[in-house]
Amino acid sequence: RKLREMPPEFRAEFPPLNVQVHNYERETAQRFVIVNDRRYHEGENLAEGPKLVEIVREGLVLEFRGEKLLYTLGR
Repeated sequence: RKLREMPPEFRAEFPPLNVQVHNYERETAQRFVIVNDRRYHEGENLAEGPKLVEIVREGLVLEFRGEKLLYTLGR
């Protein structure tokens, strides 16, 4: 499910994320993102709370409050 499809209460609690760099590569080890001025790899927890489960072409798969969601990036 995409973030925008989650219930309003869930979206209200979701922290604001500024994804500055989204580097998706076929090779998992080469994938990374920069969110709110910090660099992350798959499996790491963002300082804001959500876990970065996977970096996909469309955006980020995050886990927050027990729910997995797709945080899409507008292109």
